[in-house]
Amino acid sequence: MKKLLLITFLAIYGTSVAQETEIKRVIPKDTWSIGGSLNIGSSKTENFEVNQDDNTYSKNFSFGFIPKIGYTIANDLTVGLGIGMEYAKSEDNYNDEESTNKSLGYIINPFIRKNFGAGKNLSLFLQAEGRYSLYERKYSDSDSYEDPSKRLFIGLRPGLNYFLSNKIALEATIGSLGYNYSSYKYDIDSASSKRESNTFNFDLSTSNINLGVLILL
Repeated sequence: MKKLLLITFLAIYGTSVAQETEIKRVIPKDTWSIGGSLNIGSSKTENFEVNQDDNTYSKNFSFGFIPKIGYTIANDLTVGLGIGMEYAKSEDNYNDEESTNKSLGYIINPFIRKNFGAGKNLSLFLQAEGRYSLYERKYSDSDSYEDPSKRLFIGLRPGLNYFLSNKIALEATIGSLGYNYSSYKYDIDSASSKRESNTFNFDLSTSNINLGVLILL
């Protein structure tokens, strides 16, 4: 679904640039903006064994929403902050034994964005941001969330806005380049353990596309 929306976005972008080579979109200084991104995903995988009655399946669902507010400190240069949440649920069945895991996360996302007018209704942007996430998990045999994990991203995200009017635009960020850190605590046989990861990567996969709306006030 994200891939189809992105192709549509890019087709609109190409048509607009071809038709509008002189007029450039500018977001003026002292402009306040609000917006946000919404992500919903689901999947189901089933495996059937030949000549056996047993089968396995896995179902996954995720939901995330990050509202944002920004202020343009100079023409086409905006600073802002996003605060949001993410929820995920997975259900697994193996030989009629079911298990359910849930995770709930909270996100803080400060950013600074430079816009580049590409037409009357189009602007490209490059966004520098920090993204801190705190997650907890809930298992089938537990009544509360536990095993906290942390994630940190510091880097760049390219994107574009397509303005439907002078005040409302569709927004997409495409991929990322930056540093990722994660830590995860868990208990095994009453002993606590911790796992950490540090990576620096460039990611243009369709799973790293965020779609949203921007409203200028």
